[in-house]
Amino acid sequence: MSGEKGKNEIKEIKNSPLVKILLKNSFFDEKTLQTLLLYYLGKARNFEEIGLKVGMGRSGAWKRWKRGKDNLMRAFYTLELALYLGLLEEEIAQLMLDDLSDYLDLRRGRKTLQEVQENMQKRMVMSLRGLGKSI
Repeated sequence: MSGEKGKNEIKEIKNSPLVKILLKNSFFDEKTLQTLLLYYLGKARNFEEIGLKVGMGRSGAWKRWKRGKDNLMRAFYTLELALYLGLLEEEIAQLMLDDLSDYLDLRRGRKTLQEVQENMQKRMVMSLRGLGKSI
């Protein structure tokens, strides 16, 4: 895969209105998200290649990936703690449950990525409207 094609795919993902909102409110910054996407979507073979695609060295790409992975685990533990202590509102818990159910369907081959993304986007829009926000 050419570096330009990988950059275009990442750019397309980053231009999604939902991705912009989620990124703004997440533990990730833009470069870390790019690094994670390249790594987990198999758009690069190693950290040197990832670094070239995001404009940094191999060790910088590894550090971004590590930071992203660590932040993902922090988010997981934060949610686990909230669940354990009963801190999540029912609406939020249901939204997460529906999103996770769709994700499992994707991993098991029952739904396509596009179907899952469309479902998540619909639910997020409904949720934001309920909170008085807009995309």
